[in-house]
Amino acid sequence: MKKMDLTILIWKVKVDLKMSEYAEFKDENFRLLVLDKLMYHYKVIQPEFDIFQFADSYTKRNIDIEEEGYEPIPEALDHFRSIPIKKEWLNDITDLHQDGGGHIWLQIIPFWCGTTDDFDIHSTEDTNLLPNLKKLILFYNEENPEVLEDFKRKGIEAKWV
Repeated sequence: MKKMDLTILIWKVKVDLKMSEYAEFKDENFRLLVLDKLMYHYKVIQPEFDIFQFADSYTKRNIDIEEEGYEPIPEALDHFRSIPIKKEWLNDITDLHQDGGGHIWLQIIPFWCGTTDDFDIHSTEDTNLLPNLKKLILFYNEENPEVLEDFKRKGIEAKWV
């Protein structure tokens, strides 16, 4: 093996090891619910994201919250997508609660009424990342109401808001 090949292999192993520290979620809205808990309740992820400060400092375009705040603001959603979540942080989460007035939802859609399906959770797959999750309160999912029973079958006490 050439020296350059070995260097590339070592670099790839280091990257793979580092990436294995972070959780990969399948359901974006479940990930957002976890981020809400970690950022605004446990304060593990800092600084807390504030859409008004973000819009004021964003330079790629003018984000007009008064005009755009009734729909997801793409740059806010992209910001949350870019935040890495360490697997070790997930061990302490025992309950998750979707709430229409929750912090994260109002950072993405500042004037969200709480009645649209923008943040519905569609899959139970990501619960495997939270080994101690026992209780879950969800927004009602009109498109997939059986998801509640799916969570219960996984041993999680689950109910609609």
